[in-house]
Amino acid sequence: MWFYLTIAVIAGVCATFVILNLMKREDRDAAPDAMSPPSEEVVFYQRQLADIDRDVASGTLAEEDATRTRTEVSRRLLEADKRAQNAPVLPQAPKGASYAVAALIVALLFGVGGYIYAELGGAGRADEPLAERFAEANEAYESRMSQREAEELAPDRSVKNISDADLDLLNKLRTALEQRPTDEVGHRLLAKQEAQLGNYTAARSAQSRVVELMGPDNVDTNDLILLARIMVYGANGFVSPEAEALWGEVMRRAPQNAEARFYMGLMLAQTGRPDATYAFWEPLLERADPNAPWTDLLFAQFPDVAYFAGKEFTPDTSNTAGPTAEQVRDAGSMSEEDRQEMILGMVENLKGKLEAGDATSQEWAQYIRATSVLGKDDVAKQAYDVAKETFANNPQDAQIIAQVGADSGFETGVTE
Repeated sequence: MWFYLTIAVIAGVCATFVILNLMKREDRDAAPDAMSPPSEEVVFYQRQLADIDRDVASGTLAEEDATRTRTEVSRRLLEADKRAQNAPVLPQAPKGASYAVAALIVALLFGVGGYIYAELGGAGRADEPLAERFAEANEAYESRMSQREAEELAPDRSVKNISDADLDLLNKLRTALEQRPTDEVGHRLLAKQEAQLGNYTAARSAQSRVVELMGPDNVDTNDLILLARIMVYGANGFVSPEAEALWGEVMRRAPQNAEARFYMGLMLAQTGRPDATYAFWEPLLERADPNAPWTDLLFAQFPDVAYFAGKEFTPDTSNTAGPTAEQVRDAGSMSEEDRQEMILGMVENLKGKLEAGDATSQEWAQYIRATSVLGKDDVAKQAYDVAKETFANNPQDAQIIAQVGADSGFETGVTE
């Protein structure tokens, strides 16, 4: 209540100044001409007359010269005064119009100001101390849904138009694994098939069995990544406590794994800690694979994360030397000739960087993917082999190269 009263008083004071100014102008307009201030030209000649008297008194100007000069200046003064009195006077607005303008200004101050605050403000909102916000975030973190609860709330995204033959093969695989519960290879295949069909709950069950069969000491990091990814997809983007535990284990094994850092940051954003999300995501801006499925979400959400974390962020609008996945997709709407020309031009730019030896792993991945799109599988495979050897000692870069190799059919397994 006090807030609204304060705003009303401030707006009222502003409106009062506007109205008083209009009234003063009307009073000046209604005053007789004798009360009007002299023009600048009249003031100038009056000062000249005063200067003449001062020069005579100081002895710097003879009386005879002073009389002649005073006469000339007086003549000019009279002419200037006559011109000022005969100058056209601009018509003044009617009194009613002035009050109408004042009323409009008051209405705008109260109406528009009130509307803007109603849309953007937070009237009556209590203070939110940092400690209180952290406590609320911790409560949200502790009270998250389980993986099963999140899957139950997620929309059904399973593929409906699967062929009878494929469905029959899938059912046979399911039945066979019921009889062979320790078949690691079979469960691995089933997990991927179920995930491709959008059956994420079934895919999670199959991949969980793979992890269970391998044991905590022998399970491959890529299998943990696949299971965690299936969980996130199955929960419609929600990072459950179970998925968090898997991503945490991936980061323990590979601290620089970009995908794990992204999903750990996403979990923190979902529980009200954009400051912690910023710390996880900021390093990814420079080294994230632009073709990774989560990269678009990273760049789309990072400006908001930075804003709520109280950090300044200016998006990098510079372009890489090669084609992105979006550019290659857009090429599909072009004519075949234009499409080939566009991709070839970008590939040549990339090739120059690769030959110079200063290309990043992302640029190698773009080159491999683009040459594969052009049908030059032998060139793509050769570039893949070189990149794989070049970045063998850098786990993060090696994962990017391995992923594009898997996408292009040069390597099997999930390595991102």
